[in-house]
Amino acid sequence: MNIKKNNVKKIAFKYLKSGIFRKILLILFCLLAAVSIEMSVYKPNLGTFIGSGMDSLGNMYVLGVNEKKNLYKITKFKKNGVVEFEKKLQKYDEENNIYNYKNIEVDGKGNYYLLRQLRSQDAVVSEISENPISNEAIIMFDTWGNQVKNIANFTFPSVEVQPSENYIRKIQIVDQNLKVITCLKNVVSVSSINVLTDDMLVTNFSFEITPSVVYSSQPEEWLNDAAVLSTGKIVYANKGGELLMADDTGEVTNLKQILPNAEVSITGISIDLNDNLYFTNLLTGNFYKFNSKTMSISLMYNLESSVDNSEIRLKDLRRIRILDDGDFYAASKNFKDLYGVRLGNNPLVVKNLRYSIFFWGILIILGITLILFGLIMLIKILIKRGVSRVPLAMKITFMFLPVFIILTSLLILTITVSSTRTYKEVLESYQNTGAQIVADSINGDDLDNILSSFNFNSVEYAQLNSKIRVAYEDLKNKVHDKSDYIVIYGVAGGKIYSIANVKYSKSSKSYADLNFADPDMVIFEAALADCLLERDEIKLIHAAYESLSKGDKDVHASFNDVHGKLEAYFAPIKNSQDSVVGFAGNFLDENIHLNREIFNIFMNSLYLISAAMILIFLYLCYVVWHTFMPLRVLKKGINSMIHGNWGSKVEINSKDEIQDIAISFNDMSERIEKYTSNLVSLNEQYLRFVPKELLNLLGKHKITQVNVNDHDEATATIIYASFNIDFDNLSNFAKSKSVLFKKMSDVFAQIFSIVENNKGIIHNFSGLNSVFLFPNSSEKALLTMIQISELYIEEKLNLEIRMALGHGRFLIGVMGINKRCEISLFCNELLNLININAHMHQVGIQYAATQNFINSLAKDTKFNKRFIGKCGNITGNSNYNLYEILDPSEEYQKGMIELSRKKFESAVNNFYDSNYEIARNLVSSVIKINNNDKVAMFYLKKCDAIIKKLQLDPNILASDSDLNLF
Repeated sequence: MNIKKNNVKKIAFKYLKSGIFRKILLILFCLLAAVSIEMSVYKPNLGTFIGSGMDSLGNMYVLGVNEKKNLYKITKFKKNGVVEFEKKLQKYDEENNIYNYKNIEVDGKGNYYLLRQLRSQDAVVSEISENPISNEAIIMFDTWGNQVKNIANFTFPSVEVQPSENYIRKIQIVDQNLKVITCLKNVVSVSSINVLTDDMLVTNFSFEITPSVVYSSQPEEWLNDAAVLSTGKIVYANKGGELLMADDTGEVTNLKQILPNAEVSITGISIDLNDNLYFTNLLTGNFYKFNSKTMSISLMYNLESSVDNSEIRLKDLRRIRILDDGDFYAASKNFKDLYGVRLGNNPLVVKNLRYSIFFWGILIILGITLILFGLIMLIKILIKRGVSRVPLAMKITFMFLPVFIILTSLLILTITVSSTRTYKEVLESYQNTGAQIVADSINGDDLDNILSSFNFNSVEYAQLNSKIRVAYEDLKNKVHDKSDYIVIYGVAGGKIYSIANVKYSKSSKSYADLNFADPDMVIFEAALADCLLERDEIKLIHAAYESLSKGDKDVHASFNDVHGKLEAYFAPIKNSQDSVVGFAGNFLDENIHLNREIFNIFMNSLYLISAAMILIFLYLCYVVWHTFMPLRVLKKGINSMIHGNWGSKVEINSKDEIQDIAISFNDMSERIEKYTSNLVSLNEQYLRFVPKELLNLLGKHKITQVNVNDHDEATATIIYASFNIDFDNLSNFAKSKSVLFKKMSDVFAQIFSIVENNKGIIHNFSGLNSVFLFPNSSEKALLTMIQISELYIEEKLNLEIRMALGHGRFLIGVMGINKRCEISLFCNELLNLININAHMHQVGIQYAATQNFINSLAKDTKFNKRFIGKCGNITGNSNYNLYEILDPSEEYQKGMIELSRKKFESAVNNFYDSNYEIARNLVSSVIKINNNDKVAMFYLKKCDAIIKKLQLDPNILASDSDLNLF
């Protein structure tokens, strides 16, 4: 049993060590990393949220905008939260004007509709938001994001009729019928179209709304929200909080008697197929269902109603919209993690919005892996190659540069942070002052009366709004651009209401960053604060009220809104009993203001400090450059020495350590020049004894590179020459030895000159013999021999030169000890040549060549030679053929030998074929022709000797010594 367990462990351990298991682990790790990135890091960027909708299948469509690029897009999510597509919307028209998109509506089949606006860019207006609308259109897209057609297109050609606010107020979709509600100067129109069959929008009827209360001297649109019944009647709410119904005759019915409260703030009106009306009361936060047939109303949800089994409550949602009878949709007010909620019959929460795991996550992991791999390979290459050289000036500069940059950055950062902190304190002071200015302009008793009666459709409430507007204008004059908008809060029954709002200054510099999405706090009519804000924001508003009630001053809070982070300061509004009945909140997007101011401060600091630092840095670079100038002069001197100018001198008068180095350098160069001159001279003297070409055969260029046991192999033609001088018969030079030596030296000089002119190498030389090597050409060796034979030598010298030519491969190397060595040549061919030269006088020849030499010559080489016999190899293993090269200087003798050459060679061949009698007869006839043929006389003697031996003993065989020349 234990044996089986051990085997299982061994198999498991072997599997763990295998490469397949490691690859599986790597793949699983990458998948896990991809899922983690997809779920937590890489999520869709919706931009600033503008609106959203849901179809009957639970797919969610979100309209958002990238504020910096002014780029709108639609993102579709499946009900599991995965992106199905992202659709960028058209940004410009044909004249390069910018489109804005406002609303999104989705029908039951997943088609969605957008309101597209085109504002006149050239209009002369005092405020940016008052740029008139030149065109509004409703664009239809299918469920895959493809544009289908323009449903409606309204063009306003003249500035007089161009609206500054939305002309299309409501898009209502019932099945495939689309109702469009428009409003311009309080004239409301109802139009309809069947999106499948009709091509043109048809206006059903129009009527005018008369404001019951004037809030300001400027004309205002009184319509708040509306919806169309299947009967053609329109139900609408005005900004005075009234709910009314109008038909195509213009008859208006006030429905206030059916509402739970006398005065309400109604928004989010929608109608189902059964003409049931749904809306939200912003003063209570309740969501109602109104049956238009029975004229009855029922409460569907309140703020604390749970919309599913999670922690989500109605207070966490934006306005509720109808999908079908008993089926609703609402987007969350959670700005950090947007989600969509389906209420009623088909509860659903679309959250954890993300991309598909097996695309972007894997792609990001792959990209990170490739980047890391590339960095690792780059580091390896840099480490492997190394850095060969870095100039000292650059090294010092780069050593100083990080410190310089850090100090400069710290200086800029310190100035920027300090200035920003001061600016932020001023900004906060202005905010607090602004809140106090507006709060002081409001009569607390008037506010208390409005809250007590809940009468927000009255002259008193209109007058209150007017005072707030005047106060805001006063605030703008005193604190300039240090406030984005003011909200007035009232407190009644323990609840906090947003009573009035003055929207951010439209001429504000920050308006361009805020114009894409109104913060939830910005709403004209009165509303319960819980209906507008997130839970965290409500807590902050209540905390601010409690602090103000306790008498605290400089009450501050930070909010996260649709657009971003908002900073707010609050000031109390007190009645005559000194009770806090409300408070004013001065809201400001501090990031926008701070970022703009920080950028200005930073850029100013950067320009000034960078300019100063750059000048300092340039001066320091000049100092480094000037300091190292003597080193550059010294470098030139060293480079001059490298190129062989050993006596180079430099002139440096810096009066510092570098000058001391220059003096030492000049002294060193002087000594090196002397030493090098001696070394060059010595090397030249060595080359007189050891030719440079001989060193080349060893692969060396200088005598100083040669070491004992250095060796190599080579192939060359070899001439072994002997110089035979009869010193006993030099009586003519006996009285003048110097003349004799000079005569001999002149002869050898001519011989050596011939060898060198024919590219030969004098390997060995003495007064008795010499070895000449011809690595490149046998023909040059033959030419050398001929030229030496033709050399004029004074007869009084009694000098006879014998030369033997061979060809073969040899070993050349350095022999001896370190103190005494020489370059030696080892070659069988050379040994044979020495042996040949030693016996040439016996045979009677002056110039000889081996068969190897004859074979090495080109076939077309012409010279006089004859085969004279065989010689025993010095190794004793074989024989080789020997040839006599006829002396070209002896024309007569050469002619006589050439005349008898055939007979002679025939005699030699018969001799080696043991036809000694025939050979003797042929040799005799050769002698008759040329009685000075010494080789023929040599063979005549050998033939006689062998014939005599055979006469004594016919059975005796001739030995090699009898047959070979030597």
